[in-house]
Amino acid sequence: FRRVLFRSPSGSVIENTTFRENYALLAGGAIAAGQTGLTLAGGTLTGNTAQYGGGVWTLDTTLTATGTSFVENVGYLRGGAIKCLGSTATLSNLDVRNNRSSQGAGGVQAIARSTVSAANSIFCDNQGRFPEVNHYETDGSSTWTDLGGNTEADNCLGGCPTDLNGDAQTDGADLGILFVQWGPCPPEGCAADFNQDGTVDGADLRSEEHTSE
Repeated sequence: FRRVLFRSPSGSVIENTTFRENYALLAGGAIAAGQTGLTLAGGTLTGNTAQYGGGVWTLDTTLTATGTSFVENVGYLRGGAIKCLGSTATLSNLDVRNNRSSQGAGGVQAIARSTVSAANSIFCDNQGRFPEVNHYETDGSSTWTDLGGNTEADNCLGGCPTDLNGDAQTDGADLGILFVQWGPCPPEGCAADFNQDGTVDGADLRSEEHTSE
């Protein structure tokens, strides 16, 4: 799908759509949204580039993204996958991997009183201007809230937590291990307890299923 620009007071919903290898000179390689509401449900944004927000750029926007993959997007100056400017973003069950920014966060950048929350999402092998901001970064006026179930890893292959049997992929074999470990973990913990809450349950299953798609 080609790059789109949204500025609709009533908001917009994008479902199960792939945005691939789009380019914006300034902001929002795949999607730019200003003063609106934007919902992403499923779908993939891959290989998109811009100065700010290689995948998505928002301004004074309420962004809700669920089950969406952000892969190999580049925001040269800020926000390889997503850049939020004065926006509210609710992120859940995302796959945010291999995104890049040379001057900001490789994954999600939030500035100018933005509020971002994330749950049950995977952030791996994103690269920012230094390791501490590989996956996300906020300025002093913005907030990032971890709602639980999130996974951060430097390497998506050998370091992918959902690859339980170490074969460099997440598939049915790993799902079988998860079900074997289902329930309360022993004192030494469980490999399939991705959110480290002491129990292998539905939240961990959602992480496993999302990675295997």
